[in-house]
Amino acid sequence: MVIPATLAAGTWQTHFRAKPEDLLKVPHCLTVEQAAVFSVNPGTAYRMLSDFCELKPGDVVLQNGSNSAVGIYLVISQLFRFCIQCSSMAPVDRYLASRIFLFVVNLFRERTTSQGTEDMRSTLLSYGATWALTETELTNKENPISKEIREAGPIKLALNCLGGKPAVTQLKFLGESGTLVTYGAMTRSPMPLPAGPMIFRDIRLRGFWMSGWIRRESRSKRQAMLNHLAEWFARGLIRSSPSIFLPLDEWKQAIAMSTFSDQLPGTIKEKVILTMD
Repeated sequence: MVIPATLAAGTWQTHFRAKPEDLLKVPHCLTVEQAAVFSVNPGTAYRMLSDFCELKPGDVVLQNGSNSAVGIYLVISQLFRFCIQCSSMAPVDRYLASRIFLFVVNLFRERTTSQGTEDMRSTLLSYGATWALTETELTNKENPISKEIREAGPIKLALNCLGGKPAVTQLKFLGESGTLVTYGAMTRSPMPLPAGPMIFRDIRLRGFWMSGWIRRESRSKRQAMLNHLAEWFARGLIRSSPSIFLPLDEWKQAIAMSTFSDQLPGTIKEKVILTMD
């Protein structure tokens, strides 16, 4: 199997002609489901954990939109950077290392019912989240989970897929010289970020766009990332986020299922994969 090495390669057609240098190899160890998604959402999580600060075992990372595909991959693959540094470790040791690598604070929106909120919390915890809570719970100093997070140590990295006011909350919880990385704007609102944290706490603001990274980086670096991801999928160190297969002629249903809405289900939204059998 191969995937295009460039963006907008023109694969939505019955036949596609390409030069070898325009393609990247997909390792045979991957399932079709894994191969369909592993270069985008897992790749985004991989890059954000690798490129913005030096994370060490025991460091704390904060993310919002934790039930998104990228959020789920970050929850279940907390060893990305550590695994690169410890590639010689035995698989069992590497798996154990993943369990102690990072503490991840996972924020999600409160559901319309208390049961829905608890269902979402349980789902995130089942995927391996260290903590799963709403923004209201995090900012409540009397909340026992919030207290535990504050005592865990300074937050070095915050990942923001929402934009808007949620970014301000993340900014407040970042430790000194922490980094806020924005990779989405689901609230469709500007981020009203105060200057104080940047002046007095040396907070850094960064942005990330996977398509931009693909355009900038060399083919060899992209292939190396895919090889790492494929190995971890094959060894069971990370697993796929929820997905569903639909035949191509049901594309209208696929679009309807994939369209963002303000519905707040208590479970993780499935990614739709179109099949062309």
